[in-house]
Amino acid sequence: MTSPTHPVARRSNGPATAGFVVALCGALLSLVPFIGVVAWVVAPVGLVLSIVGYGRSALAGGRGLAVAGLVLGAAGLVMCFLWMVGFAAAGGLETTSF
Repeated sequence: MTSPTHPVARRSNGPATAGFVVALCGALLSLVPFIGVVAWVVAPVGLVLSIVGYGRSALAGGRGLAVAGLVLGAAGLVMCFLWMVGFAAAGGLETTSF
């Protein structure tokens, strides 16, 4: 009689998964002009979690999620910076009347 085989538990990389999800939220929020202010907080958190997840990916896997989180977090920060530059430029425009 054979004994039943138990499924092997997969190791998960929590920081990589969390970093991907948070960075995705930050990247999506950064696309909305005035709501994107929240992305200044969310995107760096996702970036940091993805960096931690990338460091742990050698042991637990999840390197793809960590890299995707890094890319999305960086893209979210770049979009926030571009919005800031755009708003600063628009706010600095002066109208002249003749």
